[in-house]
Amino acid sequence: MNEVDKIYHELSIHGWTVAPFNGDQGQFLSFANSFGNPIPSRRAGTLVDILVPSLPQDARPRSMSAIFGEGAFPYHTDAAYLRIPPKYVLLRVVSEQECTRDTLLIDTKNIFLSASEQKGIRNEVWLVNGGRGRFYSTIINNDLIEGVSIVRYDFNCMRPVTRKADEIGRSFWEALQNVPHMPFSWRGGLILLIDNWRMLHARGPKPTSLKNDRVLERILISVQNQSVK
Repeated sequence: MNEVDKIYHELSIHGWTVAPFNGDQGQFLSFANSFGNPIPSRRAGTLVDILVPSLPQDARPRSMSAIFGEGAFPYHTDAAYLRIPPKYVLLRVVSEQECTRDTLLIDTKNIFLSASEQKGIRNEVWLVNGGRGRFYSTIINNDLIEGVSIVRYDFNCMRPVTRKADEIGRSFWEALQNVPHMPFSWRGGLILLIDNWRMLHARGPKPTSLKNDRVLERILISVQNQSVK
């Protein structure tokens, strides 16, 4: 089993994994191409995003930094505003200093919902509006790609269409609080790979010293002819 096959195997079991890496940004992009097609997170954007904690006034409109600033980010699906979110998210730290802010992970397969909640999470409709045009979606969607279940969760760009959808969204959020999160502590020489259709991730609290805050590079990976729309 080669290195890429090992990574796919770990992703299928755990929903996330890490891989050793000591290259530059160009090599990071080449590595990402092994898993699908890198796509920009925004129109006319680059394929590699630089993620730096920012004050709201310095952040891009509609971004999480515009809402939460340098603080913690809630659990979410990356690029949930796309009609088909990217399958994989690849991250690596480029800060020269030691990082003290973790990335937090939750496996949605571990979220307990009642039978009625499971039905609602797949049927109740939300309006998605992230600046790419509005569309409707459920939180868990089995229709975007045949035979594949895709989680879409980002209440910064999603709004419930009905009272029932709002109730289901609250139930889903409450269920998240009962799932143990997995902290990933950043250090150089590693890439974090996340199955974005299965896992939710968050940014940990702001460290006591901004000198120890992190700078990450991120690449979003599409599969099965996804495209930015």
